[in-house]
Amino acid sequence: PNLQTLNLSFNQIGDAGATALANKLPSNLQTLNLFHNYITAAGATALAEALSKLPNLQTLDLGFNQIGGKGADALRLAWVGAGKDPKNLIIEI
Repeated sequence: PNLQTLNLSFNQIGDAGATALANKLPSNLQTLNLFHNYITAAGATALAEALSKLPNLQTLDLGFNQIGGKGADALRLAWVGAGKDPKNLIIEI
């Protein structure tokens, strides 16, 4: 697949959508925008677990979701653990 950028902002995918998406994203994806999608810690954790399968992902936008402290921590740990630039992880708790 040649998909490098996926913008699903404002789609109300929620945790179920984030979890399903996390398991299907192509490894060459570079940018994922999930701004304002009603994602909580559960969806954020699923995305964090998928980061190891996304070596080319450079930017992840989860702004204006309700991921909370637990979700934010899981994402930060996975993001930095994968050697990605922290400034390109956009989250709000």
